[in-house]
Amino acid sequence: MCDVASVERRCAYGACRVTEIPIKSGEPDFKLGGFSLWVFGQQFPNAADFWDGNWLNVRARVDAPGLGAGSTGSVCFRPRIGDHCKGT
Repeated sequence: MCDVASVERRCAYGACRVTEIPIKSGEPDFKLGGFSLWVFGQQFPNAADFWDGNWLNVRARVDAPGLGAGSTGSVCFRPRIGDHCKGT
């Protein structure tokens, strides 16, 4: 079972509420070396606006010798993922 957090924010189309953002999960959806990324879905799945509708709820973690850091939240903008993979 995942721990959940509740997030509230004003967005272009009115008050938005995301009630369940998983904080913990099993295997990551993407892993490259010491970087792991879990994707839990869109922050505002019903948004029609390009900017509000493309943020993903994620957990990101980097592990390296002597270092471990991570973040959870709506910190990943979907249209930019491909750009990062292409190196632009």
